Amino acid sequence: MGGGGQMAWDDGLTRRSPAHGIAADEGSRIRTIAGPGTGKSFSMRRRVARLIETGIEPSRILAVTFTRIAAEDIRRELNGLEIEGAQEISARTLHSLAMRILRKQQVIDALGRVTRPLFGFETEPLLFDLDNGQFGNKRARHDRMQAYEAAFARSQDEDPIDSATGIDRHFRRALVSWMTFHKCMLLGEVIPFLYIYLRDNPASPEFDDYDHVLVDEYQDLNKVEQSVIELLSRESDVIIVGDDNQSIYSFKHAHPAGIIEWEEGNQERSDHELTTCFRCPERVVAMANSLIANNPHGDDHPLRVRTENGEGMVRILQFVGIAEEADGITADIVAKIGQGEDPGNIIVLTPRKRLGLEISNRLREAGIGCRDYLSESELESQEVTERLALLMVACDRDDRPALRWLLGYPSADYRKGQYQRLRELCEENDASPWEMMERVVAGEVALPASRTLRERFSEIRRTVERLSELDSAEDVLDELFPPNDDQFRRIRELFEGDVDEDTQLSEVRRLVLEKMYEPNFPEDVDYVRIMTLYGSKGLGSNVVYITSLVDGLLPRFADDGDDAATRRRKLEEQRRLFYVALTRVKADVANGKPGELCLSSFRQFEWAEAHNMNNGNVNARASRFLSELGPRAPRPVRAN
Repeated sequence: MGGGGQMAWDDGLTRRSPAHGIAADEGSRIRTIAGPGTGKSFSMRRRVARLIETGIEPSRILAVTFTRIAAEDIRRELNGLEIEGAQEISARTLHSLAMRILRKQQVIDALGRVTRPLFGFETEPLLFDLDNGQFGNKRARHDRMQAYEAAFARSQDEDPIDSATGIDRHFRRALVSWMTFHKCMLLGEVIPFLYIYLRDNPASPEFDDYDHVLVDEYQDLNKVEQSVIELLSRESDVIIVGDDNQSIYSFKHAHPAGIIEWEEGNQERSDHELTTCFRCPERVVAMANSLIANNPHGDDHPLRVRTENGEGMVRILQFVGIAEEADGITADIVAKIGQGEDPGNIIVLTPRKRLGLEISNRLREAGIGCRDYLSESELESQEVTERLALLMVACDRDDRPALRWLLGYPSADYRKGQYQRLRELCEENDASPWEMMERVVAGEVALPASRTLRERFSEIRRTVERLSELDSAEDVLDELFPPNDDQFRRIRELFEGDVDEDTQLSEVRRLVLEKMYEPNFPEDVDYVRIMTLYGSKGLGSNVVYITSLVDGLLPRFADDGDDAATRRRKLEEQRRLFYVALTRVKADVANGKPGELCLSSFRQFEWAEAHNMNNGNVNARASRFLSELGPRAPRPVRAN
């Protein structure tokens, strides 16, 4: 023990162990390849403890994580080591770090943009407003918008407007003009704008903020995100941690090769590997290794078993259809909880949001506490969406994206013609949409052919004024999202534990903007968690169900226009996604929990589901990945 009862950084660490090597390494450029469950958090925690013990100011240490829960875990675990000053370490996601920097007024002035990210539902009126007859149909405009974000992510030093040609260039100019007027940006613009600011301002104070930078899940960062890390660590020591076998975010343009390419610019680096899986039982480790070995270089860093974890329990079930699977998994969970299993030790992973909701709804009907984290499931109805938009405007009358959505809803084309005339009037008079609509409704300014827009604004204003008269933020939330109404349960969960009678409405708006894009998946809970396979990254649980393992869902069917190389690349990423899901199983033999894994599939799609997948075939086939799990996997059995 250190002085004053404080634990020394190397207490209990075996010398020459991988964890000791990482913690003790005094190099300025360090790379660690860390497989799932191999103790990277433990190793990084001890490294931070050593840095603080050797005199590094905790506030001069930046830990960049992929999720908010990972950032909170770092702080909590360091506090558990009783490291004095650990709470001062800056542990955050790269996105939240970017938002913190970009919100500074001098940065906003330099970039000419406001860092209010758009919600998914707010892009609907945007797409209608960009319908000028030249940019194609709604799907084409959506694809052009995604291409703009992709251009930013893949090439940090090319302007996505200047690099485009013809119609695409005109579209991107119109898109940026819309966002500039509405004081917002696409989520995919946030990190690129941070890069531009740092690149163009080499004397900015942000370069002097940190002496040590630690980066987790490096393989899930795209090129521009990796370039931001390079800039931020220009004057700092840096350690990157990742595993190319766990790269699953190509839809966010992740650059998994970056963790290999990193060595090109860092010749004086140290390399470490963590391969012993402390989380999973032996059987699951063997199955995961067998699966990922089917990818090129997938067996370069195979997981090693920890024999103390035991064999574990694995089942592979097949049901008749989707409804039968949901009924069967629900019944199995109910039985386990009835036998004494803690609901907080159970995770259900699903490849599709709808399939997860089927199980979630059945569990609630059975009286089982559960919570789903299913990608904006908080906004599963238009009524919830409308009330969220009203909350945003009640918090800030100049929240232009939310007001734009409200003014257009529920018109099929979001009143694009009337709104276009309003926007022109605002730009001519240097006024906000709210200010101008007040003047229009008061008869001070003429806005021809705008009757339904005026009526809709008057309705919005009455609601917002009524909300503003309430005594507290808690009262506003209760008014918009009544606590006893089940349709508002998910949206209320966003604010759980963060809003009380002293909370200001402006703080509620910040919480919404933060939590909608960086959902929190806590480990210490008392309910069953249901999420997509993507959402499970970083979690571990004693009982894991992975459902709906059929071809078309996992792996997904290739798109018609995909060439052979694209099909292969997508299949390999889907295999990595399954690998990540498998390795969520956590053995705790000392406490009588061997680690249980249940894999399930079904034989028939419903007609609607078959149509939505562009397959048209109601007959389902168990995922081809199940045949890649090797000899340690049990045989599938028919579920009753």
